[in-house]
Amino acid sequence: MSKSIKRILVFNSIILAFVALGIWLHPIVLPSSTNPPLISISAIYLFFGIAASIIVTGIELLFDVMSDKVGYAFLVGIFLKLGFFTVLFLSKGILDKPLSTTDRLGLILPLFLFLILEVTAVATRLKQAWDAEK
Repeated sequence: MSKSIKRILVFNSIILAFVALGIWLHPIVLPSSTNPPLISISAIYLFFGIAASIIVTGIELLFDVMSDKVGYAFLVGIFLKLGFFTVLFLSKGILDKPLSTTDRLGLILPLFLFLILEVTAVATRLKQAWDAEK
């Protein structure tokens, strides 16, 4: 098995673990102030998990072909992810209603959690490539 496939499997399993952990821990750490919450927490975690998996897999596969374009592809992936998130979740009139601080944190926490995972995946891959060139 090639190193790229191993890295894809490792990071996708980490992402899957964070999705499951997030869905399980989120209601405990940040209980919703409204009954029911305006946006499904599990849908948000699933969306960000799938998006992170697509971005990390795409970056890893692109790295073998064009390693000098990985940073640009990562930025495009992040912008597309935020655009799809806005269209899928926030365009349903959610922003017309005032959100409590807990609901706002419920939207921001998964975003930054998976963004940190994606940045870590890309940074470790770029660091390995940098060390290999020396």
